[in-house]
Amino acid sequence: VRAVATTLSEAGFGSMLASADGSAAAALTVAQLDWIAELLGRPLGLGLYGHGELDLDLVLDDGWPAAGSTLRFPRDPLSATLLDYRIDGTGEASLTLEQGAPHPRARLALALADARAHRRDEDQPSVDDVRVDALLSVRDPFAESVEDVADGAELAVKIHSASVPDMRTYNPYLPGHGPVAFTGGSASLVGDLELAADSAKGELLLTAEDVGVALPGAELAGDLRLELLIHDGAAEDLRFDITGSSLTLSGFRVAGATASSAGTDWHARLQLEETEVLWQKPMHLDLKADITLKDTRPFVALVDDLRAEHSWLVDLLVMENLGGHLVLRVEGDGAVIEVAMLSGPEIGVHAKGRSTADGREGMLLLRWHDLSGALELHGARRHFDVVDARARFDAYVPGHAPPPFVRAAAPVSAPAPGPAPARDLSLIHI
Repeated sequence: VRAVATTLSEAGFGSMLASADGSAAAALTVAQLDWIAELLGRPLGLGLYGHGELDLDLVLDDGWPAAGSTLRFPRDPLSATLLDYRIDGTGEASLTLEQGAPHPRARLALALADARAHRRDEDQPSVDDVRVDALLSVRDPFAESVEDVADGAELAVKIHSASVPDMRTYNPYLPGHGPVAFTGGSASLVGDLELAADSAKGELLLTAEDVGVALPGAELAGDLRLELLIHDGAAEDLRFDITGSSLTLSGFRVAGATASSAGTDWHARLQLEETEVLWQKPMHLDLKADITLKDTRPFVALVDDLRAEHSWLVDLLVMENLGGHLVLRVEGDGAVIEVAMLSGPEIGVHAKGRSTADGREGMLLLRWHDLSGALELHGARRHFDVVDARARFDAYVPGHAPPPFVRAAAPVSAPAPGPAPARDLSLIHI
């Protein structure tokens, strides 16, 4: 006792704790929780928001918190930020030190329910009814710098349930000048992810009912299922390798100005091959995929006006069970279809094109047995030609060489006077 008293009188209480071994328990009332995120170096955008009573069980080893120390926040209103998202709901949290070498590991466990989530740049929640568990592991909570503490942090996220009340939430991720947009529908979401600053893996499943999709000249409505497999990536950048994922459309109704189907039997599937996505608004996407379609009904409006003069197109548009592949690149507000191909026993449909802030352009190559034609699209202008269709299609490179008709129609400087060129009656202008 005399030795303890001497130490306290000469060096103070702190010096005794600096070399103390033992344990203690306490209840702490705190006005905010975000100091815990600061203590851990805010890895992967971590933030904690709430207030109340904390239960502390502290184990000291030579003055340092040791394995077995626990800080618990009982179930109460709780908000958390992770990566680029914020979740607000009711939840509980605990911070535990576990045995590690040479220092204990810190594990922060979060469990939230009845929560709503949104990206930090959104004013309103875009995902409701969230029930999620998250486990953040930090290798060395006692490193000399905050950066060293956060380095190597790992995050496991289990989304037990979540609902997306309006699929239009995802339109900002699509190219602003692209041809596709969601017009309605709702979805549910579950997932299991393992993330670090420079790695990612896991899976997400989004199932949507009565989703409305707008295409040029057509409206679709039906069910959507996105099975997202994440093989690698960088969670801190929201960049993911989603090779092997799939998108399935089923039970769709197709309606447009020129063609409609009251049935609910149209379906399509994309099976992704080498594909990477940068999940920002709008997203960046490099996609290769195999495609299967029931038929070409959603795209009838593009060539409907041609069927009166080219009857073989009627047969082309009613063929079913088509397969092919797609190579697509989305860069912010623009998108480029490098190649899209669909084929059946007697037909072939090839497409290229791009959409940017300056407009849309593209080409379709249509084949029925030995007949073929090339349809050029540039804004509201369309041009169909059966002469040298394949060669003209091959010569078009989206973003580099414009469609041949557009190129030929472009104004030239200071034309020399002379007789008007003879009209080419083989061309059909639309």
